[in-house]
Amino acid sequence: MIETIVIGLICVFLAYLGRYRRLSWGFGAAMTILFVFLAIRYEWGNDYRQYIDKFTVYNSIDEFNYSDPNERWEVGWIFLYRIFKPFGFFSLVIVLTAFEISVYYWFIKKYIPKEWYWFAVFIYVFNPNFMLTQSSMMRQTLAMCIVLLSIPYIYKKKVIIAALFILFASLFHSSAKILLPIVFLGFVNWRMGKKGVIIGVVLFFAILLFKNIVTSIIENTLSVTGLGKYTYYLEEGKEESKLESGIGFVYQIIIM
Repeated sequence: MIETIVIGLICVFLAYLGRYRRLSWGFGAAMTILFVFLAIRYEWGNDYRQYIDKFTVYNSIDEFNYSDPNERWEVGWIFLYRIFKPFGFFSLVIVLTAFEISVYYWFIKKYIPKEWYWFAVFIYVFNPNFMLTQSSMMRQTLAMCIVLLSIPYIYKKKVIIAALFILFASLFHSSAKILLPIVFLGFVNWRMGKKGVIIGVVLFFAILLFKNIVTSIIENTLSVTGLGKYTYYLEEGKEESKLESGIGFVYQIIIM
């Protein structure tokens, strides 16, 4: 964890330097360091070993039983395993990391003023739900990055293209399909403003206060959309929240 903090602080500092014209390379350097750090990681995250084992198992199966309810057969992920079979699992990690960091680099450059590059990097590195968690959940992270690529088309109200990106993301993690409604956000002409910030803060604390109700709504939504198999994540979240320390909760609030 210490190395993560040190690397993170260095990257935030470099991204901060990127606001200056003569030091505009700082942000690129920060993202490059993050790429190298994440590309060479090993058994970093709860699911890392499972991905290695699945890589071996999936590449030893000739035919898949897609009707097996105990397995999640995302065809896109299986296809990736097949492609990288000759090169090994770690080559897959390197390529995925290169793609994902490139998407984040593009997204920050496109939508965030350079004065705030450092803050974007800070949120990515020091919010445990981003870099740390994403290093473990490889399928979800790939799907999330593909969904990010749909944002320009959502802005341009190109609904079909945006939807195709999200559907493509679902080939790697089927839960991405639940995001299909966001393709219509381009038709919503609403600016955040002070009222929006207040509403957002109120909603945030309302979710904390009525977490069980929100969880129930999410569970029902997943069931209706055919994604009921992912409700176990919510059960895990309930258990983790019981064990969550006061310091961890305060840290999450500060990050928010």
